[in-house]
Amino acid sequence: MLKHFLGLMRLICVVFVLLLALMTSAQCQQTATNWWNKGNEFYDQGFYDLAIKSYDNAIRIDSNSTNAWIWKGNALYNQGKYNESINSYDEAILIDPNSTNAWIWKGIALSAQGKNDEAVKCYDEVIRLDPNSANAWYNKGNALLNQGKYNESIECYDEAILIDPNSTNAWYNKGNALYNQGKYNESIKCYDEAILIDPNSTNAWIWKGNALSAQGKNDEAVKCYDEVIRLDPNNIEAWNAKGRILENKGNYNESLKAYDKVIELSPELRKDIWSTKARILKDQGNYNDSLKAYDKAIELSPGPEIYLWKFKGDVLRALGRYNESLNAYDKAIELNPESEYLWVVKGNVLKAQGRYNESLNAYDEAIKIRPNDAEFRFLKSIALLSAGRYNESIVPFNELTNLSGSGFWEKEIFLILLGRYNESIIASDEAIKISPNDHDSWGLKGLALTFSGRYNESIIAFNEAIKIDSKNAQSWKELGYLLYGQGEYNKALECVNKSIELNPSEKEAWYAKGFFLQALGRSSESQGAYMKAKEMGLSDAEAMTDKGMIFCLSGRYNESIEAINNAIEIAPKSGEAWFEQSVVLRALHRDSEANAAYDKAIDLGFSV
Repeated sequence: MLKHFLGLMRLICVVFVLLLALMTSAQCQQTATNWWNKGNEFYDQGFYDLAIKSYDNAIRIDSNSTNAWIWKGNALYNQGKYNESINSYDEAILIDPNSTNAWIWKGIALSAQGKNDEAVKCYDEVIRLDPNSANAWYNKGNALLNQGKYNESIECYDEAILIDPNSTNAWYNKGNALYNQGKYNESIKCYDEAILIDPNSTNAWIWKGNALSAQGKNDEAVKCYDEVIRLDPNNIEAWNAKGRILENKGNYNESLKAYDKVIELSPELRKDIWSTKARILKDQGNYNDSLKAYDKAIELSPGPEIYLWKFKGDVLRALGRYNESLNAYDKAIELNPESEYLWVVKGNVLKAQGRYNESLNAYDEAIKIRPNDAEFRFLKSIALLSAGRYNESIVPFNELTNLSGSGFWEKEIFLILLGRYNESIIASDEAIKISPNDHDSWGLKGLALTFSGRYNESIIAFNEAIKIDSKNAQSWKELGYLLYGQGEYNKALECVNKSIELNPSEKEAWYAKGFFLQALGRSSESQGAYMKAKEMGLSDAEAMTDKGMIFCLSGRYNESIEAINNAIEIAPKSGEAWFEQSVVLRALHRDSEANAAYDKAIDLGFSV
């Protein structure tokens, strides 16, 4: 009896232990699931630290929970902790090597680190496990796109689209791959497919706009950006792109409005957009507002911005506030004393103030940085000329030719600008002796001979230049000017026709053709040529300048200066007209006026 009772008790204990073990296991399992669900709630709300703690609790209870490891990895990924996220995905893969989600997310984390080759291997593993995984094909395409392997990425997107034709992202990224290959029409078709599936896809609308813009279809591009703004009024990328397009179209006021919206929406872009605004306002001649915009850009800049100080200096110079502009240039030079261009602009301002010795020092600093730059020596020579140091003004070019055997071309031009035509001819001959096929030196020799009144020799020099380069439209045109001055109107017309044949868009040549036809009494044809030049955009001021140069190369200097003065009266900010005036004044031996005209041309941004 006692033995029977004890046996029964043992059986009851065993059953109780088994029931307790089963209850504990079920309770643990339920608790792990609860923690995982709790983690997902935090994850969906963006509370990633709390989500990770919840997933860790789930893993502590059930270390084989693949989902807990994957979602912990996702939370770490969203915090930018890519190595830690990859460790979590690896744990999930260790538990379940066939977990396609773990492999895909590991690939995404590797791509985020720029490890696209390793990412592709992860996606290939998913494709091995499930060839119909549109997600794997899509993400493999992204990894290849990141590497610039556009054709391979397109093949992957095509596979994704074949499996899931309604994949907006696959169509969109296929469009991006085609866009990066310059296949804009094909890319637009892809963006249109994405938009057909999801008309609210702002990314597809933006990139369709970008592709249209790349084709020069700016009006259509703006419509795309406007659609994005309708869908998302605070879309910074769309406002910025719209501002850029409107700026390129010359619609500056509307462009500025778009940029103002970017400034309102994006603290990160404010400095760059204020700088852009400043540049637009400067180009419009609105220097005061441009200056305010540069000041704002400098204020918002996290560190010293050399170019902002340089551009601020340019605006102050345009306002005639020279001392302040020098302060701005000095600030830029302080930040980068090795920038030769900063020394040059400083030298230009000092020269404009008549502070010639200081300007020479600035040009010397630029030359010290780039000793073989002929332009810097040219500016130094002009400063010496402006200072009245005529004999010294040619020295910088002599130094350059001695230093590097170069600079003959610049020296020839400068001597012509000085009115020292015989010396220019000698310099041309030196250059031609070194390089007999130097087309430019033959042409400059022809100009110097023209200004010397040695017209027959000039014609020979221009013919030599043309013999060397018979496709140089400029040489044919200048020879035509010269022949016109000799009364050989038909030959002059032949030359300018040849110039037009070589460069049909040369509006100055069309004007010259009209001029020569008029001299031949062929009025109706003359009017046709003039109209052609006008259609090409030749302004009245440009026409007067061209007329002046035709007279100049004909030796009719008084008529030339009259025409150029008319050009300046029409367009007082034409640097070219002021430069041409300096050339003619020099030929008339009106040196001080020639110097002033040249300085004015440089101040207006003219470059020889």
